[in-house]
Amino acid sequence: MTTHVSEKLPLQYASNSIPFKASDEARRTFMPPSDSFHPLTPDKMADFVFVTAASSGHFNEMVDAIASIQTLMPRKRIYFYDIGLKAEQVAKVKKLCFVTYQYFNLSRYPKFTSTLSTYAWKPFVIETALRKHAAVFWIDASFRLKGTNMSDAYQTARTNGGFVMFHKSNHSNFAVTHAGMYRYLATDVNAQKHIEQFGSGIMLIYRTDKVYRGILWWFVRCAEVIGCIAPVYNRYCKFADRWTQFAHCHRFDQSAINIILSNIWLRDNRMRYKADESFFRVIRSPTRMYRIKTCNDVVVRKV
Repeated sequence: MTTHVSEKLPLQYASNSIPFKASDEARRTFMPPSDSFHPLTPDKMADFVFVTAASSGHFNEMVDAIASIQTLMPRKRIYFYDIGLKAEQVAKVKKLCFVTYQYFNLSRYPKFTSTLSTYAWKPFVIETALRKHAAVFWIDASFRLKGTNMSDAYQTARTNGGFVMFHKSNHSNFAVTHAGMYRYLATDVNAQKHIEQFGSGIMLIYRTDKVYRGILWWFVRCAEVIGCIAPVYNRYCKFADRWTQFAHCHRFDQSAINIILSNIWLRDNRMRYKADESFFRVIRSPTRMYRIKTCNDVVVRKV
């Protein structure tokens, strides 16, 4: 007989949230073997791979982002998940140095995941990659690396259990989160007005017990339910007060991960970390700031 997981997020502040329909067996099989967890010791913090995903519309931006990684961290492996590339774009990816092309089969997930504007695909891609690697550095197409000093990020990961966010947004999580999401990810909603939302476009995530049990489990469960991840489709915000008033928009995976982390970390922004502008920049177009490198060192896999 199938039973459903009914426990709430850690540090919940509401009792009326909707339980996710995941079996207890799913919870057990979701957790990796305990001996595969990443040791957050100083000598192991740099043991990560870069992970990204893109469809055809963001391909040129993504190549630009990859070029920045190739230039600044030239020995780091990059895993490119295809969520809708054209054939000629796939061919180009397969020629990029230190890039592993991986086709991501969206049909294995809820049907609405294929509507990429819900961003439901992102938690699934991240969890898939983290199951294969000890740590992943997620980067969206709109981010370019500018520096390599990650000592503060490593220290944050050792302090908080292995999940680092870099990019502050200058508005609260409340302002850009539709109320429908709180029905699934219960929290102190009023407190969300005082929590600055961090961007989900650049994150360093380690495979630890805390990350899997306390963060990814809920992130993936939310992505499986359209009422949680995408109660509305409107991403365009109309700000009045950027902190205490709802801007009539929704930030999908970004809102979800910020609720989850704020619950776990007692709404302490210091547990996330803010990189200065010397480390990365946000550019929402191709720039050719860096020269892309092609070679034959390519691995092709399907997931």
